[in-house]
Amino acid sequence: MGRVDDRTPRPVRSDLLTTRPIRRGRIGPNADHPPDGPPASRPPGHQQFGVLQAGPGARPILGDMGEPGTHSDRPTRPDAERVRNETALETWDRNLTELLQELRVAQTGVQFLFAFLLTLPFTNRFAELGSRDIAAYLVTLTAAAVATGLFLAPASYHRIVFRRHLKSQLVRTASVFAMFGLGFLLVAMAGAIFLVVDVVSGTAVAAGMTAAVATLYVALWYVIPLWQLLRHR
Repeated sequence: MGRVDDRTPRPVRSDLLTTRPIRRGRIGPNADHPPDGPPASRPPGHQQFGVLQAGPGARPILGDMGEPGTHSDRPTRPDAERVRNETALETWDRNLTELLQELRVAQTGVQFLFAFLLTLPFTNRFAELGSRDIAAYLVTLTAAAVATGLFLAPASYHRIVFRRHLKSQLVRTASVFAMFGLGFLLVAMAGAIFLVVDVVSGTAVAAGMTAAVATLYVALWYVIPLWQLLRHR
């Protein structure tokens, strides 16, 4: 018969069963060593690489590559509500969507004005207009046509460069088209007001009303936005 081992097993220390959490700041063989410098010396909101800690109270550590972490790991900034968590491509997509919404608003106004101007030569009183009113009509019609073309240009631009990875160039160019289109729309609106009021009340009243409306448009479209931009720069 073999020898029976009647030795009682040695008790296992409970502290050896507890996994010691790995400190943040280092990865690899030196992960147990404290990071260089006290935590207070790091800038606020500093994010480090980390691993999944073991043991009680374990939680994932937020890394520098955008991995999800806990709420306490996210940097807190006074202007955090002004920062969007999006990629560069998502930013360009959002900018294009906002620009198209703005162009829809402007296109509605210029299309109604352009249609009104196209029907004027077929009215009975158009033949009674003087040379001054005819010139104002031609300038107004041309400005409305140019504004319509500029507002529609981003749609054609997008169709041509579709899936060509030129989203940033599309947004920048369409923004320039929109700014010039608003300028020509301003000229068309002022010309239409002058033409109608001149036929109804005379040149003096038409000139005064045109100047007042043009000043209002310039203030609303350009002066106030530029003032806000310079104020918060």
